[in-house]
Amino acid sequence: MDAATTTLIVAVATVLTSGVSSAVVTYRLNRSKEQTFFMRRKAEELYLAADEFGRQWTSSMVPLLGVLDGRLDYNQMLDIRQANPIKKDHGGAEMMEMLTRIYFPEALPELSAIHAARSAYNTLESAHKAAYQDGAGMDPRWKPALMEAMRKADKAVDAFKVKVVRLARVHASAEARWFLSRSGPSGVEPRAASLRTARRTESGSRVGIDDSGNSP
Repeated sequence: MDAATTTLIVAVATVLTSGVSSAVVTYRLNRSKEQTFFMRRKAEELYLAADEFGRQWTSSMVPLLGVLDGRLDYNQMLDIRQANPIKKDHGGAEMMEMLTRIYFPEALPELSAIHAARSAYNTLESAHKAAYQDGAGMDPRWKPALMEAMRKADKAVDAFKVKVVRLARVHASAEARWFLSRSGPSGVEPRAASLRTARRTESGSRVGIDDSGNSP
């Protein structure tokens, strides 16, 4: 094998290797971009589900205040709840649980706090119902206890939503870093920037020529 043939083989091998490496890098970048976009969307879905759950939970608790104030009896309060059934446009509690456990385990402590607050409130409401049936439901000590349980429930949901926002921002930042890595600090694709520079240079060279074809 002569030197020319060897040089040609090495050149071809270099080109092929470079092409494969470029393809691998491009594939990984695209996969990273898709994963980033996917996780950001899931974070948005989780926030909407948590917000929906919190609003529905609050709306189910509020009518009980009418009972504690003497404006409603227990049956009237139940009628109000039944007249406003839970809607799950964003999946509610089930979607919140699923998305957290599958995609955002970092938020599990906040989710557990919601479970604890809900359990504490439900236990207290059940105790109040039993007391009401026994004629002791209007004891003034019930209202502050139940209102405090409601406050803790709202606080737990709010803390969860804050955590989801932080996670969403992490993925949004990753998305921005990916875009900058592909585009450069100016937000313009490197190839496009080069073409624009070349066009500006070409245009600039023409400006220096008058109608007679002579440079000034």
